[in-house]
Amino acid sequence: MTLDAEQRSQLLRRSAEARTAAAFEKASKAIAALNKRGEAVNFRKVAREGNVSLDFLYRNTELRETITRLRTRNQPAPATPVSPDTHSTIVLSLTRQLGEAKAEITRLHAALAAAHGENLALRRTTTTPRYEPAT
Repeated sequence: MTLDAEQRSQLLRRSAEARTAAAFEKASKAIAALNKRGEAVNFRKVAREGNVSLDFLYRNTELRETITRLRTRNQPAPATPVSPDTHSTIVLSLTRQLGEAKAEITRLHAALAAAHGENLALRRTTTTPRYEPAT
């Protein structure tokens, strides 16, 4: 019971069509699931969710158009451009904050130096000997 070449090619063709239909169904379900969950729909997510290849998604015109349409629909709005006035305001504000921070550092250095001086004076006036480890 051997099959001739024509019958074998028909079987292969039907098998390939069945695999393609199954992959199309898995990809369609993946698109619907991503859409239902409110996730962004793109080729990689659909391929991962539906367990189909990227090549299959790109080669299938209907799926490619659907994903492209949904992908552009879900893109975030472009960020609003910052005006030059805002840039200069930000720069001025940061420059002012930097100047204040530098003044604070200078003040703290002076206070630290004064504390070191007081500490030294106190050590010189104290009558208790310094700690010496036991031998």
